[in-house]
Amino acid sequence: MPQYLMIAEKVYKKIEEKALFADTPTEHLNNLIGVIRKEIKGTQFKLKYNFIDFEECLTKPLEECAVKIDISLMPNYKNKDEYILWLAGFIERMTTGGETKLPPISKFIPPDFKFSAEGDGVKSPSIPTQPADGGELIINYFKSEDFMKIKNEEK
Repeated sequence: MPQYLMIAEKVYKKIEEKALFADTPTEHLNNLIGVIRKEIKGTQFKLKYNFIDFEECLTKPLEECAVKIDISLMPNYKNKDEYILWLAGFIERMTTGGETKLPPISKFIPPDFKFSAEGDGVKSPSIPTQPADGGELIINYFKSEDFMKIKNEEK
């Protein structure tokens, strides 16, 4: 999600600078898609749809729309922080090629591990003190570009 927030903040600033916020939702969303398209150009992100009929999204039920977007959840652009959070989620749904999500933690739990309530007499296998991969997942996270960007931004 951090990469989508960075794009959302850039998009918001560009729309604000160019005064592209519109009172009509369709015009506003068309301007928004245009700025998003320019912002993600040359990155790993690609728009899922070449054309979105926002008028259809406003007039028809969600089930009948070609592109499933619930525009009723869009906050007012004057609430900057709330709007940027919504915009990050919107960009995530409208694009492909972003960073894949981490697998659920349940994949790292050994299959023979049993969860039990205290005092029921069932023993759980002991948890190894050293991870099987030597902590490579954690080490790779601290070496990743995203972590370095966050670290550099805090300085």
